[in-house]
Amino acid sequence: MTNTGSPGDTEADDEIVVTAGDGVRVVTLNRPAVRNAMTATMARTYAAAMKAQVYADLGRGFDESLTDTLARMDASFDGPDLAEALAARASKRPAVFRPLPT
Repeated sequence: MTNTGSPGDTEADDEIVVTAGDGVRVVTLNRPAVRNAMTATMARTYAAAMKAQVYADLGRGFDESLTDTLARMDASFDGPDLAEALAARASKRPAVFRPLPT
């Protein structure tokens, strides 16, 4: 895994590009406004699942990653967060997602 940004570099302050196995490029935005907008509108369980998936996929090939992704997506459709997101959108209100389990 390599990081193409360097500390203090203007571009590195905005974005870090990491090249993982199989030449997959992972881009992480470092802008606080982007992070805050995402965390304010995303179910905590989805954010945690994506973070876990990204770390797991660093050591996997495409086929294994895709299989895991599809299983995670199917599981997420059964949870309450999707229903809340759809209800909030229909009601034109902010979603109120459950906190992460402790």
